[in-house]
Amino acid sequence: MSIDNTTPLMKQYKEIKSKIEHNMKKQFFYLFIATVMIGIGLTSCLKDDNGDGNDSSIISYFTIKGTFPDNQLVSDNGVIVIPTRESLIKVTNNKGFGNFKRAVLSIVYNSVNMTTDEVTKTTTIKYATIVNGQLIPSVNPIDAKTAAEKKITVADSLFEIKKLEQSWGSVTGYLSTVVQSEYYINKKRVPVAPTFNVVYDKADMKENELKLTFCSNQHRSKDDNNVNISKFTTSFFIKDILAQVPGTDSVKVTLSGQGFEPKVIKFGRNIK
Repeated sequence: MSIDNTTPLMKQYKEIKSKIEHNMKKQFFYLFIATVMIGIGLTSCLKDDNGDGNDSSIISYFTIKGTFPDNQLVSDNGVIVIPTRESLIKVTNNKGFGNFKRAVLSIVYNSVNMTTDEVTKTTTIKYATIVNGQLIPSVNPIDAKTAAEKKITVADSLFEIKKLEQSWGSVTGYLSTVVQSEYYINKKRVPVAPTFNVVYDKADMKENELKLTFCSNQHRSKDDNNVNISKFTTSFFIKDILAQVPGTDSVKVTLSGQGFEPKVIKFGRNIK
């Protein structure tokens, strides 16, 4: 069975796989990962000889569930992965995932440990080993009134992104984006990460429809051009907002913002 090949990010997963494997046995804090995301590196726990009986692998985006070291992972299309305790302890240096709820992970497993429930059609993989990966920042959406009070939506705070490369939803209620954006280099030559938010207005909600505005703040004046360009991945937890949308059908989420044409992402009502 092929896992996650239908997601819009498999090409990107394959591109970063070589980077993940190249950095095995190392642990880094990344402010900027040039081709993928902001995140924290996870140490490799894959043996060099790979003589552990694993014959299959996944690189996918996951939602982190449960408490360390008994976490479960749910891929964006609903595959449940139960990693070994040993794997979790090694890959996180016995520190767990902290407050992070999202990650892109490279995982190996033995295919005999993958089963699919005949009733729910849910696929579960047990005794998996996390090879390596990156933690992804997750952000809660902000209502329009609060955003205005915090000056998130004022003109001087909003910056146009260069490109919205990917946008997709997960069965766990996250809307994720990969954007190409400028970031500020301050006077001390220190890069400053941009801040990304999505803003909603409950008054604009219609039956089975939700509008979100993507907001980017680069923490600089607009006449300061001491910038560079990178790609950033962010996950927005919109599950609770989806629950407020009237109707019973799937929810059509329209994401708009400066620098890209509006994108439509559909979410089912049965959020895990």
